[in-house]
Amino acid sequence: MMGRPGLVFVYGTLLAGSGTPANLWLEQRSAALGAASVPGRMIAIPTRLGWYPALLPARNPRQRVHGMLMRLDFRPGDWRWLDHYEGVEYRLSRIWAAGRAVHAYRWAAAIPKGAMPIKQGDFLRWLGETGRQPYCEPPPRHQARSRPFDRA
Repeated sequence: MMGRPGLVFVYGTLLAGSGTPANLWLEQRSAALGAASVPGRMIAIPTRLGWYPALLPARNPRQRVHGMLMRLDFRPGDWRWLDHYEGVEYRLSRIWAAGRAVHAYRWAAAIPKGAMPIKQGDFLRWLGETGRQPYCEPPPRHQARSRPFDRA
């Protein structure tokens, strides 16, 4: 994990409207600053617990990924939780959104079998159009504030 950025671009299971425990966790620790988009392309990755997106470099200048800019108010241990939730396949990277430098978790691994392109770059829209469900697993009751979800 690099530094402790205050502004993060989210585009998947952390988005308001995703209905995931991860989104509820983030809502308790952040403020939404508004919709934003970044250069890039998006894929959806399947798991037994639902789908999650990955942000990849754009192949052309028109490709955009849509999401939300968030101002974080993290407590001790929250970065460790979020890094673990995102997993080793993601890297926290500096990018440009809404005319300013922010951070986002970008995919840094091989594209897995079964991944599907999300051409419009909007994960929630894609879920609605396809009827698929977002990656979702409730945290253990006794550790809801500190333990990440199992994505395996």
